[in-house]
Amino acid sequence: ALPGGPPHGVSWANHGWLFQQAVAGQGGLLADHDNGRAGRAGRVDLASKELLAYAAWWRRLHAEGHYLRAGEPGDWGPALGAFLERRVAFTVASSVVAGMIAERGREAGFEVTASPLPHNESLPRAGHLVSGQALWLTDGLPPERRDGALAFVQHLLSAGNAARWHREAGFLPVTRAAAGLLEEEGWFARHPVHRAATAQLRAADGSPAALGAVLGDFAGIQDLMTQAMARVLDGADPDDCFAEASRRAQGLLDAYNADCLDGRTPRRLSVG
Repeated sequence: ALPGGPPHGVSWANHGWLFQQAVAGQGGLLADHDNGRAGRAGRVDLASKELLAYAAWWRRLHAEGHYLRAGEPGDWGPALGAFLERRVAFTVASSVVAGMIAERGREAGFEVTASPLPHNESLPRAGHLVSGQALWLTDGLPPERRDGALAFVQHLLSAGNAARWHREAGFLPVTRAAAGLLEEEGWFARHPVHRAATAQLRAADGSPAALGAVLGDFAGIQDLMTQAMARVLDGADPDDCFAEASRRAQGLLDAYNADCLDGRTPRRLSVG
């Protein structure tokens, strides 16, 4: 409403990661067995009160003209473009592009600052999960191969290497030692946009909600969330859309689990 202000307040991508963060932040679960962390997930719920609260809030922002719908589901570029062109005042994005956004903002003549993700203030904040690449060590290796692989993983996760990975690639410093090293070096003081996501991750309560879900065919399940939200933004009822998405997601999880339990390689292995 300010003179010369942007036509909309905020834009972000319709992407599965953001649904995960919104549910986790409210202390909600996407799957049974403690989000698939206390045992193989057998049930998935895309119509929980936490997910529906997020969808309703998003729909209201859109209906009132605050949220700019830019791009198709899964497409981050249009929302980032709207922010850098100052057509919106805020955007939500992955921490991996924080440095790039800040640099592009400087080039366009404005300062970029970063803050934690929005939160449902009617509930305590459980915290937010880390996403991105992961290292896995297979079970049952001969001792010499196991120990060599473990040493390599420990080398990659040393404070110096994890801090360098953050500085050069933008991904979060996922160990406290790496974050502490960056703080001591003055990295966060010189690049404050990187501090918000690191502090947000550190503040998580360690619950199954904040750790995030472990699910078979998670990529397919995320696609169902974004498709449901697209219909909601088109005017459909959130309860109906996400109930249908939940039924379809259960079918994907059932198929994945059946493959695993029958000794077959699952047809879909992508997680995000």
